[in-house]
Amino acid sequence: MGNILWQLNGVFISNADETQSHPKNIPDGKGGSIYAWQDKREGQYDIYAHHLNAFGLFVGLSDLQPSSFEFEIYPNPCQDLLTIESHTSIQSFSIINSIGACVYKSSVPTTTKQCVDLTFLPSGIYLIQVNTLLESSKQLLIKQ
Repeated sequence: MGNILWQLNGVFISNADETQSHPKNIPDGKGGSIYAWQDKREGQYDIYAHHLNAFGLFVGLSDLQPSSFEFEIYPNPCQDLLTIESHTSIQSFSIINSIGACVYKSSVPTTTKQCVDLTFLPSGIYLIQVNTLLESSKQLLIKQ
């Protein structure tokens, strides 16, 4: 049995009137999923879809913009110490919890490698956002 990642009572994908049928979902490769279904609204069938991230939150179009900036975090999952490494100089980073609150933020001296002590952070799934001078990128972080 796996770990429960979203709220226990589920996440509403659609609560529209009339009939929703033939649901399908595929993983997005980032811990979330894309859900599609046939939906009858106002007497006509159509196909609808939603993208939910690993936290069970709906992903908007602005969240899907590609970034050429990439970074590594390790170990992931981590227990106490986390290393952030990039080929581009890191300006700052933030750790965001599953309800979207920033639980840690740091501006770092311009560097390509940063070690962070996360002993204060409770176990869980987080999003880490790393910023350079011109770009930012996000990854899932699992704290054990």
